[in-house]
Amino acid sequence: MISSILLNILGPILLLIALGALLRRRFGLDLTTLSKLNIYLLTPAFIFKHVAYSKLTWASMGGIVAITVPAGKEDARTAAGIVRVRRG
Repeated sequence: MISSILLNILGPILLLIALGALLRRRFGLDLTTLSKLNIYLLTPAFIFKHVAYSKLTWASMGGIVAITVPAGKEDARTAAGIVRVRRG
């Protein structure tokens, strides 16, 4: 069970971290560029791949979306509030 968790969950995350470190060293990319690459390209591709090949039923996926979307909206509101407080 532990090896399954390490391989299926942590493995892809650690692979993305290693890829980012390699790209930074080889091409001199700054951290902002790597963050944007990860957020806008790699993470959506990772999520799409796992959802596309998932064995979940449509009903289960609907439940996950019903929980995730409001949580994401709340995260966005919190981030916007933090930005407003920092700007003064």
